[in-house]
Amino acid sequence: MRSHVGLAGIKEASSISCLITIWPGRSADPSPKSFSTRPAFDWLFGSPSGASAGRINLAARRGRSLVGMAVVDPEGVEIGYVSGEEPNVLVLGEGSGGRMRLGRRFLRGVADRITLSGPVSEIFIGLNVIDSDGEFVGTLRDTMEADDVLDSLIIEDEQGEMVTVLLEDVRSIDEWVELSVAGDALYEKG
Repeated sequence: MRSHVGLAGIKEASSISCLITIWPGRSADPSPKSFSTRPAFDWLFGSPSGASAGRINLAARRGRSLVGMAVVDPEGVEIGYVSGEEPNVLVLGEGSGGRMRLGRRFLRGVADRITLSGPVSEIFIGLNVIDSDGEFVGTLRDTMEADDVLDSLIIEDEQGEMVTVLLEDVRSIDEWVELSVAGDALYEKG
């Protein structure tokens, strides 16, 4: 069966088997032919009447930069301030640590500051820790805060010894914790 798309002045795409209907407006009514599981845009950007008012879903965020914003957990513990943005991480450049990359998977929302998905004393626990040479150091077991600012991480090494790592020695926190120092240097500082 040949369509009449070409007669209307529209080029026919060879890789598409049928036409797709685009509904202008907020959203189309649910249809048994709809395969989309995406929510309406007002949910992504926070409707004024909804629970997410004033907060933006980070995966769908558009607009102003996050640079300069504080990153805190829900209890108010500060991690640092954003100095740069990358697709999957925020680069933190101020605070108790030096320059550190924080995976966006730990972030919950943006309002007047960026909020983590949980308390730092819980969300980073259990992450594997590697040193600057890529060698396994141990597992993150606890965090230490000073005056509502994340100060250091407590790591259990392979021998079961607890080692304290200052936040300034952390290069990134994402799927694992990457240190900016060699594993041997951790014991020299202790």
